[in-house]
Amino acid sequence: MRNDLEGPLPEVGRLGALKAVYLSGNRFSGEIPDATFAGMRSLKKLFLSDNQFTGTIPASIAGLGKMLEVRLNHNRFTGRIPEFSQPGLEIIDVSFNSLEGPIPDRLSKLDPLCFKQN
Repeated sequence: MRNDLEGPLPEVGRLGALKAVYLSGNRFSGEIPDATFAGMRSLKKLFLSDNQFTGTIPASIAGLGKMLEVRLNHNRFTGRIPEFSQPGLEIIDVSFNSLEGPIPDRLSKLDPLCFKQN
């Protein structure tokens, strides 16, 4: 985290055994292709906050069954929040983006501060 890395997010989908990705506080930018995280079936924590990502939140993140914590706050994501259905998901922070629409029912019991400034 906070390594001053910049540019588009590198290809990480082939790193299927990773359990955590901590890339917050850099200068990554651009859209994240939807399939970027599709092969990461072991991923439990994804930290991409404080970057400059744009576009929609990749639906592939919402499909990772072991996910416990997702931090996408302080980016420039647009569109709707995907339907996260992971039973063990404890934290999702999408605050300070440009998201729109209702909070999905499954996420409505999480801390409302994690959705502010959208």
